[in-house]
Amino acid sequence: MDEIERRIRQARPVSGHRDLPLTDRAKRELGELIIADGAQEATRRVALRRRRRVWLLVPAAVVTAAVAVAVGTIVLRPTATPESFTPTPLATDTSGDALGLMPDASDETFSDALNSSFAYRTWVLDESSPNVIAPQVHTVRLAEDGTRTETVIAAQPTTALGSDTGNTPPAGTLLSERHWEPGAFTSRYLEPLPDDASRVGAYLESAAGSGSPLTGSEALRAIESLLVVDRLNSAQTLALVHYLSGLADVALTGSVVDREGRDGVAFAATAPDEGGEVPSLIVSPDGERVLGFEVVYEGDAREDLHAPAVVAYTVWLDDGGDE
Repeated sequence: MDEIERRIRQARPVSGHRDLPLTDRAKRELGELIIADGAQEATRRVALRRRRRVWLLVPAAVVTAAVAVAVGTIVLRPTATPESFTPTPLATDTSGDALGLMPDASDETFSDALNSSFAYRTWVLDESSPNVIAPQVHTVRLAEDGTRTETVIAAQPTTALGSDTGNTPPAGTLLSERHWEPGAFTSRYLEPLPDDASRVGAYLESAAGSGSPLTGSEALRAIESLLVVDRLNSAQTLALVHYLSGLADVALTGSVVDREGRDGVAFAATAPDEGGEVPSLIVSPDGERVLGFEVVYEGDAREDLHAPAVVAYTVWLDDGGDE
């Protein structure tokens, strides 16, 4: 008895014909059943292997994701922000009556002469180069016909201890030069500043595009914007001084020595603005010249600055850029 016959007889245990030989048809049909059964078994084994593979891959995927999260956490964790290198704040002497040194507005001995050019050195904190103080010198020349030329030259940079200047241009490098034909230059401050203190506030409000009186901080910034566009004679400067003296949120803080070594007096906002900054204006003791403008950070929200920290300054130079 061959294997086919044995299996068929086992499948029919109670048949009375189990000892008879199988017909050819029976053998053929039984063979087809066995082949089909083998194919189903192979399919079942493949499916089982696939299920095992899936269950094996799931823990691996979870592990991979966990590792990726861990690595991402390491890479994305914020590092401590280095403190920016900034100029030393100007020291203020509050022992004297600085305003008492200035002439009264009724004094008419001022000079109205204006140079044909003026110059100023300016610096603003550059967060992309926190270890370098790289000021620039702007020289503005005004011709009688209304032609205007402005050149910008790199001033001497200063670096934090142990740092280099990197890509900062060396002193004397011409950074830009612009030329305007008569009438081509535009600014909000083209109209001259009044020499009457009672009209200064309205002038600054109009130039700044404000529909309401400026805060002390806004007024000081507007004055700096005016003075990088045009010059003031001594009568205009004194009117500016008396205007600032009348603002409730601006105070005469005392005497200072500016960044050019000149004596001056400082008017500063009485409180930081929304950005934590306090602007101030430095004028000569006689009230005839504006010497400088400073912005000091006095907030506590910035990690790169330790208050008080100078974040910007402008110094108007004595030579005025004249050659």
